Amino acid sequence: MFSALALVAPAAITLTGAIPPESFTAPRDMLFHRFGFTNDTRIDVWTSGSVAQIVRLNVSNWFNQLDYVITSGMLFKIFGCFLLGFYLGRNEIHKNLQKYRLIIKRLAVFGIATGVPLNVIYAWTFSSESWLHTVTDTVGILPLSAGYASLLCLIWIGPSGNKLLHHFAPVGRMALTNYVGQSVICTLIFYGTGLGLGGKMGPTLYLPVGFVVYLFQIVWKCC
Repeated sequence: MFSALALVAPAAITLTGAIPPESFTAPRDMLFHRFGFTNDTRIDVWTSGSVAQIVRLNVSNWFNQLDYVITSGMLFKIFGCFLLGFYLGRNEIHKNLQKYRLIIKRLAVFGIATGVPLNVIYAWTFSSESWLHTVTDTVGILPLSAGYASLLCLIWIGPSGNKLLHHFAPVGRMALTNYVGQSVICTLIFYGTGLGLGGKMGPTLYLPVGFVVYLFQIVWKCC
């Protein structure tokens, strides 16, 4: 119940304007003014600035991220996902996948069947501030994630599951290490402290770069 309320709270907050955007950006604006940053120069600083400039920009921009997490209602969505994960872990569903096979199968079908079209709409309306974008953002992401997770569970308990997925087990046990490692690697790829490619390639190339980084981590963990 609390998890469901928390998951739908972002749409209610955004549609009603309960927490206006940029309610918590005053510290960012103050730091931007002090360090001479503007929204137009951020990419230049990230891709060609010094380490000190990048650190100052990231510290300043942290307040922008804080504002988004609160005013978009994402804080409640995160809390709802934590509650849902706590429920699944508390009931040790991951240890009894065969017992819940039918439910997992239905969840996989429902999650993918509803999540894919909803996320297509979400992506199509991404640059807008329409109610449709807000609603699909709220109700589209979790079903697709649940569908993916359920599909992987079905593969795992299938006859060839261990053979297909056992390479992912070591990397799956080191989530925090992976997260930090991805941050370090991508910083060296995209920031000016490394190759500075962030401003020289479009988002289309970010996904294959991410796959290569993750593949490297899988191979490294298995060795």
